[in-house]
Amino acid sequence: MSWRLSDSAKVWFTLYMSLALLATRFLQYPNLFAYHDELAHQGIAVSIDQTGHLFGPNSILPEAAYYPGMEIATTAIQHLTGLSLHTSGFVMLSMARIIMTLALIWIIQRITGSATAGCLTALIYAASQEYIFFNSQFSYASLALPLGFFCVYVFTRRAESANSLALVPSVAVAIAVVATHHLTSLALVIFLWTWWALTRFTKRGVTQLLPFATISLLAVAVWTWFARSVVVPYITETLKGNLASVADFIHGHSGHKFFSNTAG
Repeated sequence: MSWRLSDSAKVWFTLYMSLALLATRFLQYPNLFAYHDELAHQGIAVSIDQTGHLFGPNSILPEAAYYPGMEIATTAIQHLTGLSLHTSGFVMLSMARIIMTLALIWIIQRITGSATAGCLTALIYAASQEYIFFNSQFSYASLALPLGFFCVYVFTRRAESANSLALVPSVAVAIAVVATHHLTSLALVIFLWTWWALTRFTKRGVTQLLPFATISLLAVAVWTWFARSVVVPYITETLKGNLASVADFIHGHSGHKFFSNTAG
């Protein structure tokens, strides 16, 4: 927040902090994947590497096999560099963390006109336990969420142009999100359509937002149809569980206490 720091210094500091948090995970396990989701995605990456084919079966996390975007990126790094799968995964997660941090800073900077506000937003977001733990794992959401932020940023950069070709970069990133994680791509579509609805309410239209939201919705619908046998039951059960938790909380039946975990 110091006025003595330049905007670029603030951005570099914020980027350093986000990467330092990611590094703590790999100080714990410097040469292997250790968590449930990581082992599932490692199996998918090994299958792609050994067979050269996508969508192979995965018994640990069946729906993840239909969203191989992260594994494609990781095995590509592995083949290009000759690094191990684990190291390639760390490189991929580092790149995703850089993309996410910069995209978040730039989005907030475009809204507020302040790089300081963007950096503070990124640092506050970095304090989330999801950011520190879950979204630092070798898991598809760890790449899809940064791509989701990046997709919004790319679109806002191109939205001023009425040329339909200006949508190509945004659509490309949106398809990458769709191919990487089911819930993140669904969240992206909900965000875009909510944004469009707000522009209708405020009478301040955004150029090409409706076509982009429509294309993104179609991409999610097509991919979900392709993976419907495993993804639809998974999402349905997730929604049922979340709605049941909310209902229990409203009716005072929830056993969860704020600011504590099940171990007390």
